[in-house]
Amino acid sequence: MFNRSVTSYIRKTTKAFLTTPCTIEAEETSQDTSPEGYGQNITAWNAVYVGKCRLLPAGVGDSEKATEFAGQEGIDEMKRLILPFNTALDVGQRVVIGSKIFYVASLDVANTDEVFRAAIIVRKAGSDG
Repeated sequence: MFNRSVTSYIRKTTKAFLTTPCTIEAEETSQDTSPEGYGQNITAWNAVYVGKCRLLPAGVGDSEKATEFAGQEGIDEMKRLILPFNTALDVGQRVVIGSKIFYVASLDVANTDEVFRAAIIVRKAGSDG
């Protein structure tokens, strides 16, 4: 662990490498209270982060984590996602990058030195984008 000033410097430097526009969305469910809705659940994806990220190739050991989330036969693409340290991130959230939709399959909290957030994201077979 670095001291506070070194950690702050590295966090600022890391942001310079985040160049890909992305949106992180969380799924929220509410109940339709309109007379026509019959109390049915309504699911919506709401943005929790809109900003820059970095995509890297996923490592060999990352496929095991992704398989637990989506099943190997259900994965079209797998990447490592890097975000600013203070970004709220959770498994199951949706990551929109351009026209592609990925899902957070696992979080990597052990290897970031509290400098950035990292996750393995997957694009499922047959998903939008």
